[in-house]
Amino acid sequence: MPGIGKQAETVRIRPRIGRWETAQTGEISLIGTHCSRCGETFFPEHAVCAKCGSSDTAEARLTGPARLATFTVVHQLPAGFSGPLTIGYGELDGGVLVLAPIDGPADRLSTGMPLDLQVGVTWVDEDGEPMTSYRFRPATV
Repeated sequence: MPGIGKQAETVRIRPRIGRWETAQTGEISLIGTHCSRCGETFFPEHAVCAKCGSSDTAEARLTGPARLATFTVVHQLPAGFSGPLTIGYGELDGGVLVLAPIDGPADRLSTGMPLDLQVGVTWVDEDGEPMTSYRFRPATV
């Protein structure tokens, strides 16, 4: 049998929350899916529609601002995260809900407030390598 007596290779898998891109202008686009059959748009992207099961879907670029739908503060976190960590759902245009960390003090957050999308370090792995991802921050008005 192949592999018997050989030491297993360690495979590092980086978590993937969802795809996103940053334009030269600094605007962040989350890559979601739009269903041509039922009209639903969602994030993260899927090969088939999460609502109706159709495979007639296309890439959807989702941008902010968002409105804070709900949030919580997490105090017990896995290694690599610094806490406490505030996470919440931001609702983008079309009712698309996106779960992401939220920067800033939790006592200054309120449901319905506007949020901007930004990029920042979400956690640091055991080798000290930072994982950069999308996040929310209260919008500056």
